[in-house]
Amino acid sequence: MVAAYLAGPFRATPLGRHLGPRLGGATVLCVGGWALGTAAPAEPVEVEAVLEDEEWGRLAAEARPAELDLLDPARPSAVRVRARGGAWLRARLATTSGLWLRQRASVVQDPGERLRPWIVEAAGLFRGRLPVEIEGAYRALREGLATADTAGDPVGRAVLLGRAAEAALALPLLARGQPYPPPRWLAWQLAAVCPQGEEIAALAARALAGRALDGAVRAGLIRLQDEILDQAGYGESVVRAYGRIG
Repeated sequence: MVAAYLAGPFRATPLGRHLGPRLGGATVLCVGGWALGTAAPAEPVEVEAVLEDEEWGRLAAEARPAELDLLDPARPSAVRVRARGGAWLRARLATTSGLWLRQRASVVQDPGERLRPWIVEAAGLFRGRLPVEIEGAYRALREGLATADTAGDPVGRAVLLGRAAEAALALPLLARGQPYPPPRWLAWQLAAVCPQGEEIAALAARALAGRALDGAVRAGLIRLQDEILDQAGYGESVVRAYGRIG
């Protein structure tokens, strides 16, 4: 569907007129809900067209910034196309959620066969920083749960609890050596790979919903995370530094 759109109606759009002659050399990905099979009915098909950096520089100099992103609603499904350069994609792959998304992208075309080496390299770098990722997520979980109710305003409390809830959903994936997705897919991915995933997601939802943090919810979230990290070999290096609860 994406290939047919790019070869046809896309060429008449502002972005298509600039990108069309260069499209044959671009790496084209479908990312997000449509690639994952989770798209809502009104969700647009997300397409990334990634040019080599030199060619991207010529396109960016030729087109206005507003012409480099297209949302075309006049399709059976809306299509959003983003044109970018290789450096942009490599920067996204350097983030945990960006790597997760592109590992699961549908590849429409990759004529230079650049994508796989970039993903392999980014995955290696992710594995190298995994202990730091785990330590940071565990700190966000413990400190957020411990201090949210002492925050001076509701916004501060919401931020602390939001970070703690995200960490609670991300930690079991990190403990398995896996990157984690953007927030909208966190609970979905966690339930798919972690036996305790639904329980963790339910506790995180309760933590976010209450006016005051329930002590049993707090203890339950930390206990589950400590068990998972212990089993993954991070008990001494991460959990012990904060002390166990329950």
